[in-house]
Amino acid sequence: MKNTIKKIVAGAVAFGIATQPAQGALLTLAKQPIYLGAAIPPVVMLNVGRDHQLHYKAYTDYSDLDGDGVLDTTYKHTITYYGYFDSFKCYTYNTTNSRFEPFAVNTNKYCEGASAGKWSGNFLNWVSMTRIDAVRKLLYGGLRSTDTATVTVLERSYLPPEAHSFAKYYGGKDAAGVDDFHKLTPFTSANVRTTTNPVVSTTSVAIGSGSKTFTIASTANLAPLAIGDAVRATATATSGNTMTGRVTAFTATSVTIDVDANTGFTGSGT
Repeated sequence: MKNTIKKIVAGAVAFGIATQPAQGALLTLAKQPIYLGAAIPPVVMLNVGRDHQLHYKAYTDYSDLDGDGVLDTTYKHTITYYGYFDSFKCYTYNTTNSRFEPFAVNTNKYCEGASAGKWSGNFLNWVSMTRIDAVRKLLYGGLRSTDTATVTVLERSYLPPEAHSFAKYYGGKDAAGVDDFHKLTPFTSANVRTTTNPVVSTTSVAIGSGSKTFTIASTANLAPLAIGDAVRATATATSGNTMTGRVTAFTATSVTIDVDANTGFTGSGT
């Protein structure tokens, strides 16, 4: 009985080995990521809203950008602002090509020393970037107005002269109250005209609406001046008499502004 059982077990083992299927061929695995080379269908879809708010300023001046519990209502140098400009470079403005061009790297985001009198890239990002610009840079590097083998120029979103246009205010002092305007722009505080250092017109102009031309010693004293800038004229003799208008033309010694009939002036006389 014992011998019979042994033979049966041995026979079963032998049968199992004899009937085992042959080993399959080895798989040929890719040596590089499969998304390289041949085109494959996309597997990611971005659902991005496309409305007029994308053309608002990227830095609203009523947000807490650095999470310190205090609203950032103006430029804050400790924040590195995202945008088309490199925050750690200084830029010059090329008037021939109408564009900002890198001048030098500055590790503290200020334009000092050899870079004095240049534009800070960090400040330019805060001043000029819109929401759509940030989206464009994130997705494909930015809107290219020029893209050749040697030159690439990024162009900010067009701002129509209505509710989508915006103004930015900076008092010119850092968190410690020290003047740093000259480290962020080509201008010093003396270039910023206030009630303490006004430009005086040599001609008397009647207060009212419409086109008003003021003759001054030099429009260089109003630098930087451009068509579309807002200028306020205040009467020196009568308190409260003012005119505010949009610059429509200027020469070396005169400025012409267009004063709105409803909100552009107060008082009467000259």
